[in-house]
Amino acid sequence: MPFVAVTGANGNIGSHLAERFLQTGWHVALLYHRAHERVDHLLRAYGAPAEAHAVDLMDSVALEALFAHLPVTALVHTAGVRAADARSLVASDPTVWNRVLTENLVSAANLLRAAIPALRAAAPGRVVLFGSDVSREGLKNGSAYAAAKAGVANLARSLSREEPDLLVNVVSPGPVVIDDSHFSEEYRIFRERYYAEQLLRTPTGRLADLEDLWGVCRFLVSSENRHINGEEIVVNGGKL
Repeated sequence: MPFVAVTGANGNIGSHLAERFLQTGWHVALLYHRAHERVDHLLRAYGAPAEAHAVDLMDSVALEALFAHLPVTALVHTAGVRAADARSLVASDPTVWNRVLTENLVSAANLLRAAIPALRAAAPGRVVLFGSDVSREGLKNGSAYAAAKAGVANLARSLSREEPDLLVNVVSPGPVVIDDSHFSEEYRIFRERYYAEQLLRTPTGRLADLEDLWGVCRFLVSSENRHINGEEIVVNGGKL
């Protein structure tokens, strides 16, 4: 049975991808930080093919201990953070800015460092990191997030050259329709305005949904993908 670890498994994207993996016969390690409502639902619904692990992606020691016992053949990294306050670089709080950069970029490096030994054994182990299309065009009032996601894309490109037994790629969505009820009111207002602007630039006339992301992710970790490596695949409907 193929074995995938999904980070951010309690989030909108991570929980959806994890469920789709479970529905298609994968063993899934559900990695989450604190909140676990969606993880609990998946455990109840699917039982043994799913296992849950609470882990802080900034704790490299804990990650290495975890992956020493997870015989993963694939890794899907969806976990990430955004600043709750949408501010320009000049107006930003340096502590908040640094946290957003670090928790998006350094956490990805910690995760990969821990998981690579197990993934090598799959030969090829398959990795999908989630980025964002802001890695290419920047993000007004979100420079730390945009910089981090550009870093994630280049992390994948570097690994594709360092690790001959891995296929490492990045899925970078544009705005994705999700449940945003758990966000602060300030951030929801920011999202509504930003999404409305992005929709006007999208030739397909709609924003991405979770199934759009699943289709790309499913292919990248499947045996059908034999030669796509080090790529950033943008899923934004051809946004102009």
